[in-house]
Amino acid sequence: MPFADSCGPAQGRERQGPTAAILSTTSWDHSLLIGGAAYNMKFNRSLFATRESFERLHDVAIAFLQRGGFETQINVVDTDVLRRAKQNPAEYRDLGVRIGGYTDYFVRLSPEMQDEVIMRTEFARL
Repeated sequence: MPFADSCGPAQGRERQGPTAAILSTTSWDHSLLIGGAAYNMKFNRSLFATRESFERLHDVAIAFLQRGGFETQINVVDTDVLRRAKQNPAEYRDLGVRIGGYTDYFVRLSPEMQDEVIMRTEFARL
């Protein structure tokens, strides 16, 4: 089990929402890492029903970068969908997810990697 899936809090440890997680993640100097470090964020798809939600996500990403973050990888997918995809891969062949600097089809990942993506904190608010 990895300590954390990215430079952010370990899976499931973000308790105060994405802004607090970004403040924590950017509280140290990312420039010391050659090539930078990625911060994974997963959001529930239901958050993006309005234009305002997209604007708030944009603001979150810009704040991360302005505070010295190097790369954020954003998945907008419900944990329940990921679990169904793991159980019924033929029905979810086109489900793409951000991993560690690349995008892959969820159903092509190893079961362990699928579990890691499922365990990532799913933000239900912006």
